[in-house]
Amino acid sequence: MESNTNENTNNNINNNENEDNLSNNDLNNSWDGKKKEYDFVHDLEFTEELKQNAIKIINEDNILLNTDITNQNKNWEKFYKFNKTNFFQDRHYILKEFMELNNDTRPSISLLDMGCGVGNSFYPLIKIKNNLIVYAFDFSNRAINNAKTHKLYEKNKNRIFLKNLDLVNDEIDYPSCDYGILMFVLSAINPEYHEKIIEKISNKINKDGVVFFRDYAKYDMAQIRFAQRKKNKVDENLYMRKDKTLSYFFDQKEIENLFNKYNFQTIDSKLVSRVIENRKENKKMNRLWLQIKFKKI
Repeated sequence: MESNTNENTNNNINNNENEDNLSNNDLNNSWDGKKKEYDFVHDLEFTEELKQNAIKIINEDNILLNTDITNQNKNWEKFYKFNKTNFFQDRHYILKEFMELNNDTRPSISLLDMGCGVGNSFYPLIKIKNNLIVYAFDFSNRAINNAKTHKLYEKNKNRIFLKNLDLVNDEIDYPSCDYGILMFVLSAINPEYHEKIIEKISNKINKDGVVFFRDYAKYDMAQIRFAQRKKNKVDENLYMRKDKTLSYFFDQKEIENLFNKYNFQTIDSKLVSRVIENRKENKKMNRLWLQIKFKKI
């Protein structure tokens, strides 16, 4: 599960300054249905002034939607029916950022990809890591079927296991794994279920295993745009997009405390802050993500 942005960035983004190798879908999230090209990415110093400006805008949005947010499966089925495998790009940056997995040379290691979508996170890994076995699932059946059309799937069927599984309502019917990926997934789920989900994850990660978490942070440009429109807010830090999918923006300590409660130790935690520019239109976007690694203890 990932954010529906209906936007793409230019494939030639100059990202040498931060070497983060962000995929295009991670860079853009304005949900306005207008296609734009952003041609430059550089580091952002998220100052106290920027934070206070964001807080002011967000606090002025007090109108809550009176809407049903329970049937998210249906909304994501529609998303993948329309976009198939064409919307998101492979996340090659994960090879650099998730060094614990990338440097693991044991004869066989296992990865649990939770909310895998069409495989944009695990396929770059399976291509490089010959010792990797992937157990992946998504609550969109169309996403799973689309993932099976990838050119690497047939030749690696003995190392890639895919299921249609609801992280909220189903048990994770896979063996325990050495590593886990949870990328832009929890933000698409009602936060009242987050603790329940993390407890499930804890039961499926081996001792000393590492979970790589990446998701949207509070005060991100997308949250500010939602607040300015005053017609998307469902609850505190929770918003609904035009396509009825959800977007939640995390506080760093909030997500750390939840994982810590269920036998995970925070081993690396950072706010990723970037400025993304459209020089042609002289527009900028301040993007904020949380990138955290949790070790099972």
